[in-house]
Amino acid sequence: MPRNGSSNLSLNLAESLSFTEPPLAWDWDIEHEDRQRERRADAAMRDTTPFEVDRRLLKDVVREKMGIEVGRIKFLSAGTFHKAYVITLVNREELVARVARRFMPRLKTESEVATMSYLREKTTVPVPRIYHYDSNPWNRLGGEFILMSKAPGIPLSRVYHGLAYSDLVKLIKNLASLTIQLFAHRFTDIGSLYFGPDPRVQAIASGTPTPKATLQHYSGFPFSPTLGPLSRTPSMQSVHTVTHKYHVGPIISWPFFGSNRGNLDHPTELNRGPWPTTVSYLESCVEREINGVLKENEGSAAPHRLHLDPDEIHSSWHHKLRAVPGDESDDSDEYDLEESDEEWEGPGSAMYRDYRRMQRSTFLVAHLNRREAAVKREMGRWKQLMERLVEQEQKDGVKEEFGLDCHDLSLENVFVDENDHSKITCVIDWESTTTRPLWACAHVPACLQSSPFVSKLFRQAIAELPSDPHFRVPPPPSHPKTGRSISLDPAQLCREWLYHEASGARLRMAHRCAEWDGWEEGLVDSILGPEEIEKEWFKVGSSEYDHESLRAAIASPGHDHGHEHESDGEVGLGASLWSSKAKNDAAPAAASYRDRFSGGTGTGKKWEK
Repeated sequence: MPRNGSSNLSLNLAESLSFTEPPLAWDWDIEHEDRQRERRADAAMRDTTPFEVDRRLLKDVVREKMGIEVGRIKFLSAGTFHKAYVITLVNREELVARVARRFMPRLKTESEVATMSYLREKTTVPVPRIYHYDSNPWNRLGGEFILMSKAPGIPLSRVYHGLAYSDLVKLIKNLASLTIQLFAHRFTDIGSLYFGPDPRVQAIASGTPTPKATLQHYSGFPFSPTLGPLSRTPSMQSVHTVTHKYHVGPIISWPFFGSNRGNLDHPTELNRGPWPTTVSYLESCVEREINGVLKENEGSAAPHRLHLDPDEIHSSWHHKLRAVPGDESDDSDEYDLEESDEEWEGPGSAMYRDYRRMQRSTFLVAHLNRREAAVKREMGRWKQLMERLVEQEQKDGVKEEFGLDCHDLSLENVFVDENDHSKITCVIDWESTTTRPLWACAHVPACLQSSPFVSKLFRQAIAELPSDPHFRVPPPPSHPKTGRSISLDPAQLCREWLYHEASGARLRMAHRCAEWDGWEEGLVDSILGPEEIEKEWFKVGSSEYDHESLRAAIASPGHDHGHEHESDGEVGLGASLWSSKAKNDAAPAAASYRDRFSGGTGTGKKWEK
């Protein structure tokens, strides 16, 4: 027996040694092939200047920060803001290196890292682990970068459209659980998260005048060092090794940086927050667009790229204009570019050209004045409508609060387990995550919004979460001002989400006017409609939820709706708030979905959208 046991041990040891992979060696042939693939991807991107990353420097930076040699660099993707690479170390461990373009310098990277660190510390939302980051856009790599763990699993986009109905329901339930976790956290300002204590509070405590938010630097010195001990393995080197303080600072949102607004050479020209109220935020949005038009008219800012159909724009600096209505002189072939100017020189030619130049200049000034008046009129109308909707949506006697808005929960950014496609393993791409009013945070995830039926399933999953005995919400940090711990009632959180999702639908729709990177004449009218029918925005519309039950639930948070209304065979919050119309509509839809994706017979009824 001892001899047999010894031989088995030796055999197992030999097998383990024989299957040990050798260190990964750098291969220049593979590297050159991948560089060609990256160049083809760059060439396929339109309207974007190619962003060159020195891969030799990237290799050196990763080796220095991770303490181990690099075996492979594989181009992953290129987008508007950054390029991403999968880095394989010689010990075959993988990580992701993301190098940013010089949009939103320093702030975007620092806010994204702080947001992911906050989520790892305060929630159970699975996010990548940050090994190192550098928010200095002028470092030797030529761009800000983040080294992070590779997301486990596969993107949801690969399997979502082939999910069975039972797996879809489980996935939606898991998404709903993560959504309520994010919704549970409250903040005192609108903006984005950063490391460190609030500079405004420190200024007040020291007795010095409070500096403007746009003049503050939200980073440490030197540039964003790795927070944690150096190690030979990436699993130990991380910014998550210590607990941090967080505060809300300037917002990282494309409208505040797009259309050549991302250069921070003159940071005082644009107020990026943070804002203590929704009204102050709306005022900054209006001021942002008015100042943008003024700078375009002055020529001190380049015009933004148009988004609306040219036929929908009443007048624009970027389109062909006529000095006199009906004037078609500019359409003539009077100045044929194929003929020389000498052939047209004659008595009065110079005088006529001067006259036309003066006519166009005079008209241009008048047009620019009209454009300035139009942006003030349209943005003023939008602000008044938003303020009325906010007043209508806000609960009486409740102080305004703000939550985390995960606006980019797309199929590509959600990763699931390779075997269990309903299990969420990681959520990536947290850039531009902001703190917003609750009506802006309570919305169906972006990956589900394209289907009304799936959106309805998500709302129902939120309503039924309190009846799940396994559902837990980790307690958020103490209140940022009072320092008191916050007690959570999962049922109350779900009621609040449903209330703000339903009552804030018009606010989210109207807010689209401020989500562009440049105002265009006709933009506000195309979203809000004519002023004659503006009163329609303030009518209480129909919804699959009973608004009266929602308001009653919000008004009495101490009342437990979690285990009532069992007469219909349903239990939990969903039974009390799910309207009869929604229940009747959901039943045939669910049967239809089961028939299509799981081969069942179902009820034979068609789903009425």
